[in-house]
This record gives sequence, structure tokens and C-alpha cells, in this order.
Amino acid sequence: MRPALVAPDPVESSVQKDPASGGFVRYIPPSPVTPVRWAGRVRKVLLEERHNVAKQTSKDQLLKDIHTERRRLEKNLSALNADDMIQPGVTGVWSVKDILAHLVAWEKLFLDWYHNGVQGCAPVTTPVGMSHKAMDTLNQQIYEANQWRSLDDIIAEFHASYQQIVTVIETIPEGDLFVHGRFNWTGELTLVDYIAGNTCNHYAWAKSQIRKRAKHEASENKKNNDEKHAG
Repeated sequence: MRPALVAPDPVESSVQKDPASGGFVRYIPPSPVTPVRWAGRVRKVLLEERHNVAKQTSKDQLLKDIHTERRRLEKNLSALNADDMIQPGVTGVWSVKDILAHLVAWEKLFLDWYHNGVQGCAPVTTPVGMSHKAMDTLNQQIYEANQWRSLDDIIAEFHASYQQIVTVIETIPEGDLFVHGRFNWTGELTLVDYIAGNTCNHYAWAKSQIRKRAKHEASENKKNNDEKHAG
């Protein structure tokens, strides 16, 4: 992730444009921070920081990035067993299973936004102007709704949701992806910003959390082994 632009805690405010870069200010949550609030911060960065999100300039490039990041995420997942995937603490209290449920929920939210927009309807949950507090609450609701579901159920939905969102993206006219104001719910962003934020950039975030946890565990195991042999 790129270096952050630090700002005071914006619990009740929305992300603002940075006049220097033309992008969106990345907020860093203060410490201590709850895992749900941290996930909300990460999610909002991926969704609304334009100079990071909207790097794709064609539909082909967008689909390529989606498939690439998804493949990288699944490669990291393939190294885990079932016990690894349900252990909390990957990011805050979340397990890998919780992260996968989080990805699915946001893919479904995007599909709801898009289908409502095509039909000229207003989505029930809209990303435009959503405060950090509302984002955190939504992520907490997603976590609680999926916390006790089985790993097999989450994994099955994780794969099915991906196929569904890719199928929809493939049908979207290229012109609709990059035009400002094509859909009212996108606000100052374009459709491609929201697609990338809910697919390739979100997959990259999930992969980074899983890899960080794996590296931390490897480091701890090495430290424990070294201390055991030294003793």
C-alpha cells in the first residue's frame, strides 16, 4: 500500500480530496483502534482513494487485474488448512474465513448498487457520502452475520460470488466504466473505481493481510525454536 496521508480521526466525516495530488486523503485510524474500525478504514481507502483505485484505463486491463489479484489471493489461500482459516487475529479479531466473508459481502453490495443504477433505482445502501462510523457499523454487521457460518459455506460462496461479479463486469459496456456521472450512486468517482475497489484492490488487501499473518507466525515459530535450542 502506498504511504499514507495522515489526517485527524474523521469518525463522522467522509473522505476529502487532497488538493496536492487530486486524489483522496487516506486516513490513519488512531491507536487504540478496534479491528472493525481498522477494516473499515482499509475498505474506504480501497474504495475512495482515486489515484490508487482508478489505474485501469480499459475494460481488458480491469479484467486482467481482477483475475491476477484473485489468482494471487487464492495461491495464498491454498497454503492454508482449515484450522488456519478459522484462527482469529489475521486482522484484528478476524480470521481468514471472516475476511473471505467480508470480500463476498462487498461484491454483493457492488452488484446491488450496479443493478439498481441500471434500473434507475436508488440503492438501499449507498457508498456516496458514507461516514467512517457508518462504514464501521456496516462492516461489523457483515462480520456478525457471517461469524458462525461454516468454513465450507463461506468458501463456496466466495467462489460463486466471484464468478457472478466477473460475469456482470464482462457485460458492462466499456463506456459506462469510465464516464463520470453515468450512475448517480457513484458520486465523484466512476464505475471502474467501485469495481476495482470491490475486486482486484480488495483481493490485494486480503492477500496482504494473510501474508503478514503467515510471516508473523513464521517469525514467532523461529524465535520459539531458537529459544528452545538456546535453553
